[in-house]
Amino acid sequence: MIRTARPLYTDENLGRDLDNAVYALDASTIDLRLSVFPWALFRSTESAVKLQTPLDLQGNIPTFIHISDGKLHDVNVLDLLIPEPGAFYIMDRGHVDFERLFTLHRTGRFFVIRAKSNTKYRRRYSHPGDESGGVRCDRTIALSGVKSMRDYPLPLRRIRYPERRHFSRNPKWGPSDFGCKQWGDGHCLRRPAFVPARTPHGTRTPTMT
Repeated sequence: MIRTARPLYTDENLGRDLDNAVYALDASTIDLRLSVFPWALFRSTESAVKLQTPLDLQGNIPTFIHISDGKLHDVNVLDLLIPEPGAFYIMDRGHVDFERLFTLHRTGRFFVIRAKSNTKYRRRYSHPGDESGGVRCDRTIALSGVKSMRDYPLPLRRIRYPERRHFSRNPKWGPSDFGCKQWGDGHCLRRPAFVPARTPHGTRTPTMT
């Protein structure tokens, strides 16, 4: 059914000047009765399964659906993604795993992901914000945690959005494309995240918002 439905929306306008494929990753935990589903043990007194899927925003259709026991962590779905160079992946902070995110970057994929509050980093330099487009703070940063800087050794772009237009005040980070203005629009991102970036010389630099 997915293979049949996705081609029907290939010409749908996303409302952005972006030719790349855009996917939103999400996971849902479905509670089950322990006495009926003992094989899906989640906690000592309950069962559950976890459904994870990348949603193709070109038609809002899942590219695949992965069902597991409820204990599987969200980051594991990153190992199941089919490599698609140039694609953007929008994720919540449950998918933060710098080693896996670096794999996305090395294979030519971009990501936008909400930052965790305890992420350690240092600022390299700042870029002009764009209040009209919703970007309050735009910085190039480098991770400074012992493990995180080893897992993701390249710079990231960190962007902060105001709370207006349904934005969270928390920052996000991701691979950054400094020429990618469409990510600054309030209708595109509703929470902070990493976005893919390119330096003026065309070298991709990850971004953290």
